[in-house]
Amino acid sequence: MTVILVAYLTDRGYSLPQATAAAGAVGAFQVLGRLACTALRPWFPAQRTAILLFVAQAVALPAPLLTTGHAPAATAAIITLVVFFGLGYGLPDLLRGTLLVDYYGPHHYPRISGTISIFVVAARAAGPLLAGLAVTAFGGHSATLVGAAALTAIGAYALHRAHRAFTTEAAAS
Repeated sequence: MTVILVAYLTDRGYSLPQATAAAGAVGAFQVLGRLACTALRPWFPAQRTAILLFVAQAVALPAPLLTTGHAPAATAAIITLVVFFGLGYGLPDLLRGTLLVDYYGPHHYPRISGTISIFVVAARAAGPLLAGLAVTAFGGHSATLVGAAALTAIGAYALHRAHRAFTTEAAAS
């Protein structure tokens, strides 16, 4: 998303400085998301906070598609996308450091984290290419926003199922 956000916003009529400011704001909200997840950990388990943020991302990502141009309603949808995408953007790295140890113990952490990292790096490398192909094939950014929302929703569901399986297994032990 961060790679195509500038192109998407300039296509909608936002100036380049506005578009780059929005893309940069994703990074600021990423830091806030990590801090919030850490601060809320005594009251809310990390996976629950992450699931909520991922669901919020899945809803916020396609929100700009409900508007056109750069009128106030469109700008509000873009701000919603930037805030919630940013809040959840840094969580996978944070969660990999905590949930893997919680679920599998410190002994298995290096192997499992390394395996997951292979797929994360591959996805980050392929993402911009696939987004560009989608923009070309579908004539706009809608498919990328909807696809990112769908993948984020799947990630939230997978995290929910993983936690449920872990807690069920732990209760049976």
